[in-house]
Amino acid sequence: MDENIRNALGDEVLAEILKLDELEVGSEEKVRAIDGVCKLYKLGLEESKQDNEIEAQFAKLNNEAIEQRSSKIWNGVKYGLEAAAIVIPAAVSLIFMKKGFKFEETGSYTSTTFRNMFSNFKPKK
Repeated sequence: MDENIRNALGDEVLAEILKLDELEVGSEEKVRAIDGVCKLYKLGLEESKQDNEIEAQFAKLNNEAIEQRSSKIWNGVKYGLEAAAIVIPAAVSLIFMKKGFKFEETGSYTSTTFRNMFSNFKPKK
């Protein structure tokens, strides 16, 4: 509820309570006036309760949005690390394999690692 409306309602309840002193005790008018004050007060309480519920729902939605954003970020980081765990070892293997092929190019010196690798490259009958 708007703050001006809340203040106006509070002022109206206070004014009605002050008017109760002028009325005769036990009269029908005083009973109706008390009933009116109670209704106004209950209306104010219900409006405050609704405002609190709306604020709680807004806070809940805001928290859920923040969680979704952080979840997306962490998922991106996780997928990036998983991709790096695949790409980096493959790249390192390719680099060393290229260096080994360069070393074995002349054939004057051979290593058992690349000799075994070459035997796997050759088609077998």
